[in-house]
Amino acid sequence: MTFKQLWPLSPKAKERRKWSQAEMIRIFALPDRWLAQEILRLCRQARTDQPERFDLRIMNYDIALVTNVAPEVAKRLGANKFTQNERLDVDVIRLSNQRLRDYVGNCLSNCSLRTSEDNKTRPSAWALLTREVYFGNPVMIGMDRLASPEASISTYDIAARRMLEISSVRGLDPTWRWTPEFEIASQHNRSKSIEITNDDGKDDETSFCLR
Repeated sequence: MTFKQLWPLSPKAKERRKWSQAEMIRIFALPDRWLAQEILRLCRQARTDQPERFDLRIMNYDIALVTNVAPEVAKRLGANKFTQNERLDVDVIRLSNQRLRDYVGNCLSNCSLRTSEDNKTRPSAWALLTREVYFGNPVMIGMDRLASPEASISTYDIAARRMLEISSVRGLDPTWRWTPEFEIASQHNRSKSIEITNDDGKDDETSFCLR
Protein backbone atom coordinates (compact mmCIF):
# COMPACT_ATOMS: atom_id res chain seq x y z
CA MET A 1 0.00 0.00 0.00
CA THR A 2 1.38 3.42 -0.92
CA PHE A 3 0.08 6.96 -0.70
CA LYS A 4 0.16 7.02 -4.49
CA GLN A 5 -2.35 4.18 -4.43
CA LEU A 6 -4.53 5.92 -1.84
CA TRP A 7 -4.42 9.41 -3.39
CA PRO A 8 -3.20 9.05 -6.98
CA LEU A 9 -2.32 12.26 -8.79
CA SER A 10 -4.01 12.76 -12.12
CA PRO A 11 -1.78 13.43 -15.15
CA LYS A 12 -2.86 17.09 -15.07
CA ALA A 13 -2.07 17.36 -11.35
CA LYS A 14 1.38 15.90 -11.96
CA GLU A 15 1.92 18.41 -14.76
CA ARG A 16 0.80 21.29 -12.51
CA ARG A 17 3.15 20.19 -9.74
CA LYS A 18 6.10 19.81 -12.09
CA TRP A 19 5.44 23.17 -13.74
CA SER A 20 4.97 24.93 -10.38
CA GLN A 21 8.25 23.59 -9.02
CA ALA A 22 10.10 24.79 -12.12
CA GLU A 23 8.34 28.16 -11.89
CA MET A 24 9.41 28.70 -8.28
CA ILE A 25 13.02 27.93 -9.21
CA ARG A 26 12.77 30.47 -12.04
CA ILE A 27 11.24 33.10 -9.76
CA PHE A 28 13.89 32.51 -7.10
CA ALA A 29 16.62 33.38 -9.63
CA LEU A 30 15.06 36.72 -10.64
CA PRO A 31 16.84 39.96 -9.62
CA ASP A 32 14.94 42.05 -7.07
CA ARG A 33 13.24 44.40 -9.54
CA TRP A 34 12.12 41.57 -11.80
CA LEU A 35 10.88 39.61 -8.81
CA ALA A 36 8.92 42.70 -7.77
CA GLN A 37 7.28 42.85 -11.20
CA GLU A 38 6.47 39.14 -11.09
CA ILE A 39 4.75 39.52 -7.71
CA LEU A 40 2.70 42.45 -9.04
CA ARG A 41 1.83 40.52 -12.20
CA LEU A 42 0.50 37.60 -10.16
CA CYS A 43 -1.53 39.90 -7.90
CA ARG A 44 -3.10 41.68 -10.85
CA GLN A 45 -3.81 38.44 -12.69
CA ALA A 46 -5.44 36.98 -9.58
CA ARG A 47 -7.72 40.02 -9.29
CA THR A 48 -8.60 39.77 -12.99
CA ASP A 49 -9.29 36.03 -12.78
CA GLN A 50 -11.53 36.25 -9.72
CA PRO A 51 -12.96 39.77 -9.29
CA GLU A 52 -15.68 38.45 -6.99
CA ARG A 53 -13.04 37.20 -4.53
CA PHE A 54 -11.32 40.57 -4.34
CA ASP A 55 -14.21 42.97 -3.77
CA LEU A 56 -12.56 46.03 -2.21
CA ARG A 57 -15.76 46.92 -0.35
CA ILE A 58 -14.81 44.24 2.17
CA MET A 59 -11.46 43.36 3.70
CA ASN A 60 -10.05 39.94 4.49
CA TYR A 61 -6.72 38.15 4.22
CA ASP A 62 -7.23 37.35 0.52
CA ILE A 63 -7.78 40.99 -0.38
CA ALA A 64 -5.07 42.22 1.98
CA LEU A 65 -2.54 39.93 0.29
CA VAL A 66 -3.17 41.01 -3.31
CA THR A 67 -3.92 44.71 -2.75
CA ASN A 68 -1.67 45.75 0.14
CA VAL A 69 0.77 43.18 1.46
CA ALA A 70 2.28 41.60 -1.67
CA PRO A 71 2.39 44.96 -3.52
CA GLU A 72 4.22 46.44 -0.53
CA VAL A 73 6.80 43.65 -0.75
CA ALA A 74 7.14 44.48 -4.46
CA LYS A 75 7.62 48.17 -3.63
CA ARG A 76 10.47 47.40 -1.26
CA LEU A 77 12.08 45.19 -3.88
CA GLY A 78 12.13 48.09 -6.35
CA ALA A 79 8.72 48.36 -8.06
CA ASN A 80 7.59 51.95 -8.57
CA LYS A 81 4.36 51.83 -10.57
CA PHE A 82 1.11 50.80 -8.92
CA THR A 83 -2.57 50.89 -9.76
CA GLN A 84 -5.15 52.84 -7.78
CA ASN A 85 -6.17 49.58 -6.06
CA GLU A 86 -2.72 48.78 -4.69
CA ARG A 87 -0.92 49.88 -1.51
CA LEU A 88 -4.06 51.41 -0.03
CA ASP A 89 -3.36 50.59 3.63
CA VAL A 90 -1.15 53.21 5.27
CA ASP A 91 -0.61 50.93 8.26
CA VAL A 92 0.99 48.31 6.00
CA ILE A 93 3.14 50.93 4.29
CA ARG A 94 4.47 52.03 7.69
CA LEU A 95 5.43 48.52 8.84
CA SER A 96 9.09 47.69 9.34
CA ASN A 97 10.46 44.91 7.16
CA GLN A 98 10.32 42.54 10.13
CA ARG A 99 6.67 43.30 10.90
CA LEU A 100 5.82 43.08 7.21
CA ARG A 101 7.38 39.63 7.19
CA ASP A 102 5.09 38.65 10.06
CA TYR A 103 2.07 39.98 8.16
CA VAL A 104 2.99 38.07 4.99
CA GLY A 105 3.15 34.84 6.99
CA ASN A 106 -0.21 35.55 8.62
CA CYS A 107 -1.86 36.28 5.28
CA LEU A 108 -0.52 33.11 3.68
CA SER A 109 -1.69 31.04 6.65
CA ASN A 110 -5.20 32.51 6.67
CA CYS A 111 -6.09 32.92 2.99
CA SER A 112 -9.20 31.08 1.88
CA LEU A 113 -8.99 27.77 0.07
CA ARG A 114 -8.35 27.80 -3.65
CA THR A 115 -11.03 26.69 -6.06
CA SER A 116 -10.53 23.35 -7.77
CA GLU A 117 -7.97 23.34 -10.56
CA ASP A 118 -8.37 19.68 -11.50
CA ASN A 119 -8.91 20.47 -15.18
CA LYS A 120 -5.87 22.72 -15.54
CA THR A 121 -2.29 21.88 -16.44
CA ARG A 122 -1.04 25.24 -15.17
CA PRO A 123 -1.82 26.69 -11.73
CA SER A 124 -3.69 29.96 -11.47
CA ALA A 125 -2.02 33.17 -10.30
CA TRP A 126 -3.88 32.83 -6.99
CA ALA A 127 -2.61 29.27 -6.57
CA LEU A 128 0.98 30.45 -7.05
CA LEU A 129 0.56 33.39 -4.67
CA THR A 130 -0.80 31.16 -1.91
CA ARG A 131 1.57 28.19 -2.19
CA GLU A 132 2.84 26.77 1.08
CA VAL A 133 6.16 28.38 1.93
CA TYR A 134 7.89 24.98 2.05
CA PHE A 135 6.99 24.41 -1.62
CA GLY A 136 8.29 27.85 -2.59
CA ASN A 137 6.11 30.97 -2.49
CA PRO A 138 6.88 34.05 -4.63
CA VAL A 139 5.84 36.61 -2.00
CA MET A 140 7.87 34.93 0.74
CA ILE A 141 10.84 34.53 -1.61
CA GLY A 142 10.77 38.31 -1.92
CA MET A 143 10.24 38.81 1.79
CA ASP A 144 13.20 36.58 2.62
CA ARG A 145 15.40 39.08 0.76
CA LEU A 146 14.08 41.97 2.82
CA ALA A 147 14.12 40.52 6.32
CA SER A 148 15.43 37.45 8.08
CA PRO A 149 13.36 36.07 10.96
CA GLU A 150 14.23 37.40 14.37
CA ALA A 151 16.84 35.38 16.22
CA SER A 152 14.22 33.95 18.56
CA ILE A 153 11.85 33.05 15.65
CA SER A 154 9.08 35.22 17.03
CA THR A 155 5.66 33.78 17.72
CA TYR A 156 4.30 35.65 14.72
CA ASP A 157 6.84 34.51 12.14
CA ILE A 158 4.72 31.65 10.89
CA ALA A 159 6.70 31.17 7.68
CA ALA A 160 10.02 30.60 9.45
CA ARG A 161 8.44 28.18 11.91
CA ARG A 162 6.82 26.20 9.10
CA MET A 163 10.10 25.93 7.21
CA LEU A 164 11.93 24.74 10.33
CA GLU A 165 9.22 22.17 11.04
CA ILE A 166 9.11 20.80 7.51
CA SER A 167 12.88 20.67 7.09
CA SER A 168 12.95 18.54 10.24
CA VAL A 169 10.14 16.28 9.00
CA ARG A 170 11.96 15.79 5.71
CA GLY A 171 15.19 14.89 7.48
CA LEU A 172 17.04 17.99 6.25
CA ASP A 173 19.26 20.49 8.01
CA PRO A 174 17.17 23.17 9.77
CA THR A 175 16.43 26.12 7.50
CA TRP A 176 14.05 29.06 7.77
CA ARG A 177 13.71 29.82 4.06
CA TRP A 178 12.93 27.97 0.84
CA THR A 179 15.63 27.64 -1.82
CA PRO A 180 16.00 25.50 -4.96
CA GLU A 181 18.54 23.42 -3.04
CA PHE A 182 15.90 22.77 -0.37
CA GLU A 183 13.49 21.61 -3.09
CA ILE A 184 16.07 19.27 -4.65
CA ALA A 185 16.95 17.77 -1.26
CA SER A 186 13.25 17.41 -0.44
CA GLN A 187 12.58 15.58 -3.69
CA HIS A 188 15.45 13.22 -2.94
CA ASN A 189 14.12 12.45 0.53
CA ARG A 190 10.54 12.30 -0.75
CA SER A 191 11.52 9.41 -2.98
CA LYS A 192 12.59 7.41 0.05
CA SER A 193 10.05 5.24 1.79
CA ILE A 194 9.69 3.34 5.03
CA GLU A 195 8.76 -0.28 5.49
CA ILE A 196 5.52 -0.97 7.33
CA THR A 197 3.72 -4.20 8.10
CA ASN A 198 0.06 -4.65 7.24
CA ASP A 199 -2.36 -6.72 9.28
CA ASP A 200 -1.75 -9.61 6.90
CA GLY A 201 1.94 -9.58 7.84
CA LYS A 202 3.14 -8.43 4.43
CA ASP A 203 5.66 -5.64 4.17
CA ASP A 204 4.61 -2.64 2.18
CA GLU A 205 5.87 0.84 1.38
CA THR A 206 4.41 4.21 2.18
CA SER A 207 5.60 7.82 2.23
CA PHE A 208 4.72 10.70 4.49
CA CYS A 209 2.52 13.40 2.94
CA LEU A 210 4.75 16.28 4.08
CA ARG A 211 7.67 14.71 2.32
